[in-house]
Amino acid sequence: MSRPVAYTAKLEISTKFADNQTYPASTYYTPPFKLTNFFRRSNGGIEYMLMNASAGIMAHDNYSIGLELAENTQLLISAQSFEKIHSMPSVEAHRHTQIKLAANSCLIFNPLPSIPFANSAFTTTTDIHLATATSRLIYSEIISSGRSLRNENFVFRNYTSLLNIYLAKRLVYRDNCQLNPEQQDLTTIGMFEQATHLGNFIFYGFELAEKDLDKLQQILNESQLDCAISQLVGNGYLIRVLATGSEATLKVFKALINQLEELASAI
Repeated sequence: MSRPVAYTAKLEISTKFADNQTYPASTYYTPPFKLTNFFRRSNGGIEYMLMNASAGIMAHDNYSIGLELAENTQLLISAQSFEKIHSMPSVEAHRHTQIKLAANSCLIFNPLPSIPFANSAFTTTTDIHLATATSRLIYSEIISSGRSLRNENFVFRNYTSLLNIYLAKRLVYRDNCQLNPEQQDLTTIGMFEQATHLGNFIFYGFELAEKDLDKLQQILNESQLDCAISQLVGNGYLIRVLATGSEATLKVFKALINQLEELASAI
């Protein structure tokens, strides 16, 4: 699939706090990015649904996303559709995301899964800056093996996802995920094995007692997925999930978000 020109697209959202509620301070986007009007959440925060007016990510595309949350504001970013990364036999597409969270702010970044088509190549870099230990972050991503129904499992050229998280200007977490089917057997032990979807769920800024961790573990146990939780430097946590299909992973991520938001409202 091709189109006449590649997109160099930008999306920027900043927030402000007034009358005990979150409001957009500024929004800016260029095609193919689109945003809905914001939805007011029951906790005073706002939600934006991120949309892509094109058929997906294509050759030479270069996307830039910037999110900046002011103190005491709360923002949820969701997506309208799965992220399709189309075939690009000899080039790549790129995306860079820059996120800044002030003290006592909260961001939930919850996109739908990425689907790398056959012969696609994509690099995404995400830098997240947490001002203090009170900056709350819930960040998730789901990477699929490709279009399984078309027998396109692990036939993309390359998928790279680099995530850096900084707390008070100190790097506390880095994940450099590089999937290259031509050089790696992604179906072997320690990789995807029999799974088709890899989910990462990361959260910072939540003070968890043992009973709170037990509730999160119960959600994971009830999902019956291959998953586990690990504590990170800076009092963060990482949950990794391997699954066959996206729905079960999306369901468990939603349950985890609901549980963490319930915990935050009780503090």
